[in-house]
Amino acid sequence: MDILQFINSNAIRNHLKKINYQFYTLEAAWLIYHSYNHSVYEKFDAYEKLMKEYPDCRVEERLHTDSLFEYLKNYIKAYKNAIYEFEAPGSVYSIEVKHFDRETDYTVKTMFTNLDAVRKQCKIEKDDENSGDIKNFVISKYIPESEKSSGSIIPQQMVLKGDDLKPIYFDFQNDIKYNLLGDLYLDIPIPFKKGDIVWDKYYKFTPVVFLSICYENISTEDYICLKKTGDETDMTYESYCMIDSNTIFRDIDYNYMDLEYYPYELTDKHKALLLISRFLKGDIDIGSCCNAFHSLSLRDCAEKSMPKRYTDKLTEESRIKKNNTYKKYIDEFMPSDEMRNYLKTQELTPYQIASLIFNSPYSIDQKKNALYSLLNETDDNELKALCSNCIENIERAYELLNTDGTFKVTSSFVNGVVELNDEGLFSNYKDVKEFIASDIKECEYKDYDYYGYFIEKWIKNSDGILENVITYYVIKNEICYFKYSPLSDYLKEFLHDFEPKICNFELNVPTPFKVGDVVMFNGYPFAKRTFSLILSTGDNQDCCSLWNLYWAGPRTWKTGAVKHGDVGYILRGKELFVSPLYNAERCNGVLPSTFNIFHEIKQAFGDDEQKYYELDSFVSARGITEDEIRSFINSEVDNGKL
Repeated sequence: MDILQFINSNAIRNHLKKINYQFYTLEAAWLIYHSYNHSVYEKFDAYEKLMKEYPDCRVEERLHTDSLFEYLKNYIKAYKNAIYEFEAPGSVYSIEVKHFDRETDYTVKTMFTNLDAVRKQCKIEKDDENSGDIKNFVISKYIPESEKSSGSIIPQQMVLKGDDLKPIYFDFQNDIKYNLLGDLYLDIPIPFKKGDIVWDKYYKFTPVVFLSICYENISTEDYICLKKTGDETDMTYESYCMIDSNTIFRDIDYNYMDLEYYPYELTDKHKALLLISRFLKGDIDIGSCCNAFHSLSLRDCAEKSMPKRYTDKLTEESRIKKNNTYKKYIDEFMPSDEMRNYLKTQELTPYQIASLIFNSPYSIDQKKNALYSLLNETDDNELKALCSNCIENIERAYELLNTDGTFKVTSSFVNGVVELNDEGLFSNYKDVKEFIASDIKECEYKDYDYYGYFIEKWIKNSDGILENVITYYVIKNEICYFKYSPLSDYLKEFLHDFEPKICNFELNVPTPFKVGDVVMFNGYPFAKRTFSLILSTGDNQDCCSLWNLYWAGPRTWKTGAVKHGDVGYILRGKELFVSPLYNAERCNGVLPSTFNIFHEIKQAFGDDEQKYYELDSFVSARGITEDEIRSFINSEVDNGKL
């Protein structure tokens, strides 16, 4: 078992791997217990593997027991029983929503009678676009007053991870004997040196300058006492932090095992930390440090007191610089002339420009190179973080590509319908590339032909079972997309320290299209062009803002969100992965006969947006026939509504 996967900090994990640190049994158990990235059930499995692969040990200082394994067996049993009781009917539950930004924490103003309702509400909170960056949900269980005279809270809480709602922690507050792993003190080696700029992304969320850890400046006697009686709250570190741009504060926090090197450029508020870092590392003397800090403080005061017309000018200059930077990437990664010209007039967010590149129908090599260039050009910290995340996402996909396993190749050809052909299994990617190149030549495909390939990578998990961990999508013999399998046990371990920030195939950017426009969408190379009628545009920002009427097959018309791919593409079980926006163009000419109904609708409705809205309500996603649409139009006319 790779115990490194249970370390929350990437920096510490890499350091321990580099020095080939050998964990003793109690350390391994402690790391499993404190993992933020594994559910309680995954931890149970890990404890079982631990007891098979590691030697048993004594824990005299806390439990006076000769066997850690005996404790773990009882712990797992008690834990499962407690969860069972926690989930039992007859109680009520509350939900506290915890954010990475603690100022936005809140409690849901509703009590729930069962955990199914709790999980449903947590999903609602998670999916709410205004919910912010949720860290986890704390679920508390109460006993009704009729069953418990005090009516007080049962000292038990379950914590659900914010992104996938997996239970990652269960509180045994009333059962001290089962809190051994939460009460231990360890001194596992860490890579951080005095002057390093670090942060705790799980708790403190802001950069600090690392000074020391707790045991570096204590006596041998105190250290022995700490090992015997200390707990994780004693695993402290000292640091310098910024209260504001002009105030430096020396602080003590825990737990140093969750620290990371700070990955972003320091904002103006934290610029002084760089000076402190350089001074502590000996790069500058105290005089230079003080003078530079004084200069930063004066600049901050000047900017705050600067007349607004000057700050507005600076803001406008920054906006123009950003837009000019974005324009060349819009030119490179937006094939549609109409979309490209429109987007260059819009204020795109960092997420939108990164998503535009990452989800475009071009090779992942081309995307990676562009993301590296953008990373070096931009001053926006959010965009820097997104670019870095996308780059790492691509690099991990490459790593899986070259990992031992089996490749299953499927070819796709669109000629009226989508033809999918199983091309067989391959033992390595080199053979896959050679086959695809040979198949393209043999089939004599032209550049305008709608063909492509799906490459499934299968890898054995720890149980020796082959799992489909990732699928690559090939256009013109270049990998352009990839999609991880959410059900893969192997992938859970491979990605345990990584979370893609842009991981789907949809694109959400503003569009130039108006209600009543007929728009051509081309799903090249995996879906033929089609046409739709725009029924509403909303705020032109939301993912469902562009709503359309589309042909869904013989005698069937439906409505749906363009940005989610609901435009009439038929991919026969293969998920849409080329956003319709990349090849979207307004159509003002002659339409194929299938879509003549659009002319009838436009003639009847004109520019009345309300009528298009009423048509959407009438059609809905269930689908209706063309005759039913005509009947709706005629009934409106007959009733004098049109």
